[in-house]
Amino acid sequence: MLGIIIVSTIIPVVTFLAGLERIGPTNAAMLSTLEPIVTVLLAAWLFGDKLLPIVMIGGGLILVAVILLTRAELKNTAETQTPA
Repeated sequence: MLGIIIVSTIIPVVTFLAGLERIGPTNAAMLSTLEPIVTVLLAAWLFGDKLLPIVMIGGGLILVAVILLTRAELKNTAETQTPA
């Protein structure tokens, strides 16, 4: 029980908040969308779960969304920093 509390709750929250301080809320939120992909890959690697095509398509869609959001955020940041 203590392991679940520490590994599944305390460590992720503390590291997310530390990352939030360093890279900002927008980037931290976008990076946190990668969590399901990492979870599925770890399950496949550690426990031998099969990666079904629908799971891989879902992971690919998450990656595409993160890339699109990141590009839009970088574009907005560049536009606001350009002197007028």
